[in-house]
Amino acid sequence: IMVAAAVFGQNQKKIDSLSTVLNKSKNDTNKVNTLHELISLTEGSDPIKAIELSKEEVKLSELLNFKLEMSYSDLAWLYKNTADYKKSLEYYYKLEKHSKSFNFPKKEKILAELYTGLSSVYSRLNNYDLAIAIINKAIINYSKLNDTTGIAISNLNLGNYYYNKGDYKNAYSKYKIAESDLLIHN
Repeated sequence: IMVAAAVFGQNQKKIDSLSTVLNKSKNDTNKVNTLHELISLTEGSDPIKAIELSKEEVKLSELLNFKLEMSYSDLAWLYKNTADYKKSLEYYYKLEKHSKSFNFPKKEKILAELYTGLSSVYSRLNNYDLAIAIINKAIINYSKLNDTTGIAISNLNLGNYYYNKGDYKNAYSKYKIAESDLLIHN
């Protein structure tokens, strides 16, 4: 318990410090980065505050055309984790549209992470067929990047989607692939 209190105290000091910096910041790229860091520190303890910060981050990122991929991803993730799936999907699809402006490998990395998050939303909505189709897109992009950990985690997610769908044979197959990938590459 004392370790948790010490960590919380350190996080709170950092949150307070960054909040002070934020309040004095101009609307520039440094403010976007500060907002992102604050979101990371508050999402677990105060998701509502993190969403408010993320909305501000998106607004400023759009104004500056700076790190939109990070800002859209932050807000999509937060909405997903607070079960506002409609808004989560909105920002994941904005991210997908924005990702088309990038080239390899950044585009594939953004898409792989986007499809992982998007598949999770559809899984939470019990739309396992769509979750499966989308996580397969993530696997394609992780493959292009030779990201074996991303592939393994995606296969693990794929196994979960098949399992939740009641397709235990495919679930087992994907779990074995994920296990094999993780053992070989780690």
